[in-house]
Amino acid sequence: MSHGLSHSFVEAGWRSGSLHLAAESGALGRPVGAFPGPVTSPTSAGAHRLVREGAATLVTGSEDVLSLI
Repeated sequence: MSHGLSHSFVEAGWRSGSLHLAAESGALGRPVGAFPGPVTSPTSAGAHRLVREGAATLVTGSEDVLSLI
């Protein structure tokens, strides 16, 4: 989900193209947010990775999204 000045990711696999977009957004100084799904889901591994590595802010609700834009 792109907000123009920031990017938020709902699902991203371990080797997802979304991770590349997140890295590019971070390099441009744009805030990155992640809504990770269950830790047991392979399609959530990339979003968890972004949060764990500090490359994305954990998004738990609309207030978090608003703080990114």
